[in-house]
Amino acid sequence: MSFAGREFGHVVDGEGGSVTELVRSGTLPSLIAEHGVVLLRNFRDGAEEFETVTDSLGAVRPANIRVGTTRQFESGNGTQAVNAGNLAVPLHAESYYTPISPQILAFTCVEFTTAGGETVFCDGVELFGRLDEDARTALRSASVEWRHECAVSDLETQTQMSVDRFRRWCDRADECSVTVDDTTGTVAIRYVAPAIRKTWWGAQESFANNLIPINQSGVLAEMSPGLAARHVEAAEREAAAITVAHRWQPRDVALIDNTRVMHGRNPWSGGVRHLQVRMLTVEADPD
Repeated sequence: MSFAGREFGHVVDGEGGSVTELVRSGTLPSLIAEHGVVLLRNFRDGAEEFETVTDSLGAVRPANIRVGTTRQFESGNGTQAVNAGNLAVPLHAESYYTPISPQILAFTCVEFTTAGGETVFCDGVELFGRLDEDARTALRSASVEWRHECAVSDLETQTQMSVDRFRRWCDRADECSVTVDDTTGTVAIRYVAPAIRKTWWGAQESFANNLIPINQSGVLAEMSPGLAARHVEAAEREAAAITVAHRWQPRDVALIDNTRVMHGRNPWSGGVRHLQVRMLTVEADPD
């Protein structure tokens, strides 16, 4: 996969064939583990079989529990439209701030005719390795604290699971509490995530988190107390040198190791940008 002259990820060219044959081969998980991003292109049924492809990789577990990230569900199986709007979105790992952050993030392109709007990718393992030792040491010891309160009904709608099942998932996360107020019908969540996690495949240290948008929003001191902004800004500068942009073609499917690779979006104007997304976990279900 080549973006702007930089080699990154892996392309599987279907040459007009059916993507179901690729699914049957069982090679997709190892490709994701090796390359971080896998692009499926030129399959005649890539978008149509999006749910079949992704169901073979893990369980769908929508993780939209943050104010401002409500998405439209396009099926009863956890397939969503990506966030509306045409503004740029900074690099981040999907739902990193939540205790149900997915291991695999999958996109497919239904229609794409915009000027701009490319999805951008950055390898967090390479990025972390480019930082100086002072920054790496500070980031290893830092954490990100996230708090959220909403109606139980909103949580259940956006996660497509009961609040009890959501709590069972959260019980598996370190430093996470879920408090339900039956009187008000609200749920309060507190979760503390390490700033640097190890990748799901290979256990490598990776800068794949939400620190860049947190810093840009001016809430770094609140959400990651003690972490100097200069370390996040250094990571953002290094990321600019290795970030690659992907211009979508209809029926493209992109499979992303969300524990290793951050993604974002270039701004766009005019035309149509219709992408779908599924969030997948490869962990054993607590039920």
